[in-house]
Amino acid sequence: MVPAVAAARSVAEQLGIPFVPVAYFPAYLPSPHHPPLAWPGPGRPSRRVPALT
Repeated sequence: MVPAVAAARSVAEQLGIPFVPVAYFPAYLPSPHHPPLAWPGPGRPSRRVPALT
């Protein structure tokens, strides 16, 4: 957690104000001009695997 966010959360708790952290990171927003960022690690399976029962 960023120190400024931790401080804001502490102040909000002391004042009894609800605190909701929000981060704006445009790389994860859908866009017709830019593909989404790739996640590290193996790719996702191309088909759905049935759940074990």
